[in-house]
Parts: sequence; C-alpha cells; structure tokens
Amino acid sequence: MIDIQQKKDKILEFLKTSGPSLPVQVARAIQMDPVFASAILSELIESKQIKTSHMKIGASPLYLIPGEEEKLEEKRSIYDEEMKRLTNIYDDFETCKKRILEAITEKEI
Repeated sequence: MIDIQQKKDKILEFLKTSGPSLPVQVARAIQMDPVFASAILSELIESKQIKTSHMKIGASPLYLIPGEEEKLEEKRSIYDEEMKRLTNIYDDFETCKKRILEAITEKEI
C-alpha cells in the first residue's frame, strides 16, 4: 500500500533540494507514475504547501516551494541554454539531411 504522506514528504524534500521542477521530474524522484504523482501535487497545492509557476516548459508548469520564486530565473536560464543546444543539434541534422538528399538526387540524374 502506498503511504501518501511519505510521498508528500518526499516531494517537499525534493523541491527544497532541487528547486522548481517539472511534474515528470517529481514523479521520477518519488518513483511513481506521473498521473499519481500529479494527484499528490494537486493535494499539496490545495494545502498551499507548494505552488505552480506561471512559467511553463512545454505545456507543464514548474512546481515549487512558496518563497522560492527567485529560483525560477535560474531554471529558466538552464532550460533556455538547453533549448539553444537542442535547436543547434536539430539545425545541424536538417543541414546534413538536406546535403544527403542533394547528393542522392545528383547521382540519380
């Protein structure tokens, strides 16, 4: 049987040590399916022990301990850097794909 209070405590500890986090990160940290972890996150929001940010990564808000809003900016810069890196990888992939298709087309002619 799942000890919900123990999971809540683990979530609070995780958010205190890791700062603002995505629901999937929280679920991984407490070793639960994201759907069940989200239900526990909702209970913690309702009891005002945690809150969600207005900042979203994709469609997901970040969950955080009230009073730790300044950590959101740190997370934003980390995610922005990662997004730039992934965009560069995607652009490199598209360039390679284009060159390969051009080479194949030239050989067929």
